Amino acid sequence: MENRRDKRFRQWNKVALRGAEGRPEPTINAYTFDISLKGARLQSEKGFATGSLVRLQIQLVRTSETIRVDAEVKWSRWNPAEEVFEMGVEFLHQLSHTIMALLKDLYGEPTALPASMRPAPAAGP
Repeated sequence: MENRRDKRFRQWNKVALRGAEGRPEPTINAYTFDISLKGARLQSEKGFATGSLVRLQIQLVRTSETIRVDAEVKWSRWNPAEEVFEMGVEFLHQLSHTIMALLKDLYGEPTALPASMRPAPAAGP
């Protein structure tokens, strides 16, 4: 059983996906299979190698917001049953508004921080 740091939400969000390593590449249509504050599992017609940097534009289904975030491909495989590539990506958040948009979409409000993101309580005297 996997030990995840953040709760995953099974959510189909439309994604425009392309390489982020400097050379121009066409945009690929993809979808999130599941998503968390720190990453997502994507399904697309094209796969990217592990370690690749990708640029994502995600249309969040619950809030209708669009976020743009770079991510690193952590794993990639062909799914023959569904005839799609699946990739696990870790978000490389640089802007706080992308995190706030994800919090609002996944948890219902931006102030409802999951336990993994709450500050540690102050040490007693």
